[in-house]
Amino acid sequence: MTVEELMCMLSAMPMHYEVIIQKDAEGNDYSPLAGAADEDCYYEAETTWSGTVYSKEDFADGCGDEETAKPVCVLFPVN
Repeated sequence: MTVEELMCMLSAMPMHYEVIIQKDAEGNDYSPLAGAADEDCYYEAETTWSGTVYSKEDFADGCGDEETAKPVCVLFPVN
């Protein structure tokens, strides 16, 4: 999902709704959204459902694969 897709989905919701993050696809746990991490992150998928995030500085220092990692905005939950 891109930031644009998320914004379109959220724009249809009432502005006073709190954002809750579901832990997994099965709905095993939920947590309120705490915020967005540094926008200058890079994500490298290890599987179709998880991977590793690198800071911009770590990525510039050679962490991650330049061909498979992509810039992302990371959201994080309260728990």
